Parts: sequence; structure tokens; C-alpha cells
Amino acid sequence: MVVVIALKDENTRQQINQSLGICFTGCKTVNVFTGKECLRLIKQNPANIVILDSYLDDMEGIEVAKGIRCVSSAPILMLSYIRDQKQLVEAFEAGVNDYMAKPFHQMEFIARVRCLLRNYSCEHN
Repeated sequence: MVVVIALKDENTRQQINQSLGICFTGCKTVNVFTGKECLRLIKQNPANIVILDSYLDDMEGIEVAKGIRCVSSAPILMLSYIRDQKQLVEAFEAGVNDYMAKPFHQMEFIARVRCLLRNYSCEHN
């Protein structure tokens, strides 16, 4: 399983990498720091899931999600400190599959990742 992690926050990135490594045997995480890096990577290498920050240094997460949707149907889980209904709706309309407000509990994060992967697997088998 390949997980692309596009996050600004180093602490959150470390927690996610650790949780995924513990809960998913053979999980390969690929960390990127900009929206452009994320889009380039997704075009070149398929991912099973994308963990996406709502704001990266060079692009908003919603724009990155739109770009991902042009080339991939992999599930996108967006993370954000902002708890704004308008942004939430825009994210879903851009192709985001799920949205979590930061800070979050790791158990809930893993449960959501499992759910997204299960749904994606069912749709593509």
C-alpha cells in the first residue's frame, strides 16, 4: 500500500507516518511538502490513498484535490485546522472523500483510512 502524505505540519506528519506504519503492514508512505510535488508524484506513481493538508505552502488543498482528480481516483482524506462549513463543502465538491479537523485522535484517523481503503477497494474490484 502506498500512502502519499502532503502536509505542512511536521508533528502531524510524524504522527501519521508512525500510526500508518504500526497499523498497516508493508505500508509505504511518501511525504511531500508542496501541492506541485504532490500532483507530480500522483501523476507518476499511483497511490492507494492521499492524506492532504487544506493549505500547503504553494497551493490550497482544494486546488490540489482538483488536480488529483484529473489523474487519479484514489481516496483523498483532507486535514485542516479550519472548521468552516464552506471549506468543507468546497473540499467535497473538489473530490475529497473525507475531511478531518485537526487536532484529531489517531484511532479515528486510522478508522477513517481503513474505511476509505475498503470503499475504494470495493469500487475497483
